[in-house]
Amino acid sequence: DLTCTQNLQSFGLRGKMLAEKPRNFRMSADSFGNRVVDLGSNDQEFWYWISKAQPPYQVYCSYKDLHEGRVKHMPFPFQPDWMMESMGMGPYGPPERYTLEHDQDTLRLVEKSSSPQGKPVKKVIVFKRRPQQPPYPQVTDYLLIDDTSNKEICSAKITEVQVDRSTGATLPRRLELRWAAEKVKLAMKFDDLAVNPQVPEVAFRRDRLQGVQSFNLSRM
Repeated sequence: DLTCTQNLQSFGLRGKMLAEKPRNFRMSADSFGNRVVDLGSNDQEFWYWISKAQPPYQVYCSYKDLHEGRVKHMPFPFQPDWMMESMGMGPYGPPERYTLEHDQDTLRLVEKSSSPQGKPVKKVIVFKRRPQQPPYPQVTDYLLIDDTSNKEICSAKITEVQVDRSTGATLPRRLELRWAAEKVKLAMKFDDLAVNPQVPEVAFRRDRLQGVQSFNLSRM
């Protein structure tokens, strides 16, 4: 279940998410039987399309072009690697990457990095300091912050987790994604969880959407 909010507009959707290390990701959502959201990634490229965006283009880019600095502007800061981290599937360590900050209630792992456009950013993972048991999350927030202005770029807040019975894996059940500058919020509740299902590779291929114009970010 998804609730998408932009500015004062809000609408509810039903969707499906697939995630597979290291970069295979797909999230789609429908409204009244019509596809209205498609976000995805594979080893070669990532893409996003939101029908209510203006203009409603399918935007895509190869990771090669992104890492070589050919993307000067990203209209919507969708980052599949960050999405994987917020699902608890990102790579972590070594310890030297992080600075530890703490207060009475939380621990914060802070990693200095840079955006694809070369801007300094901070990645922050927030933990509850005391041990938690499901449905209460141990990891509560993933933050991406502009290191120059200290303003939030995007965030993921986990308010409830669930445990897969077959594997013991702990994954989010309620997750809220927020993009501050774009005033976009996506609240999700995950049901019918399946860990290690058989997923065909075609599930992580970008579809050419009929009637939708495509734009390559590296050529904009």
